[in-house]
Amino acid sequence: LEMTTLSRPATAADMASPHVVKVVCNRRGRAMYFSRAPIPWDRDGQGVAGIARAHVGLYAYRRDVLLRMAQLPPAALEQIERLEQLRALDAGIDIAVIDTDHDSPGVDTPADLAFVRQRLLADAARR
Repeated sequence: LEMTTLSRPATAADMASPHVVKVVCNRRGRAMYFSRAPIPWDRDGQGVAGIARAHVGLYAYRRDVLLRMAQLPPAALEQIERLEQLRALDAGIDIAVIDTDHDSPGVDTPADLAFVRQRLLADAARR
């Protein structure tokens, strides 16, 4: 594996939120695309539940891949979506996506930060 990341089941709220990155994979479990928008677009209303998953922003890289990515210029799709993993896909780097049911909160907004701070304080008080 060149690079790997995690995904979890996406809720309807996740799919609607631009703060939750969605990922779709091929049959081999490799990322095809990441987006802040609902993907895939259900043009005919057939239902796409379970196809896209919520991306968990944890990565593992081979050293040489990380060094190569650091030298690459930002990709056009990366700049549009503001998602650095699109740079890897644009460069032909395979990203294996491992499924997990674990839901670790991301910190992408001030509300997320407040939630995580509150959770940490509650955890510390229990100890």
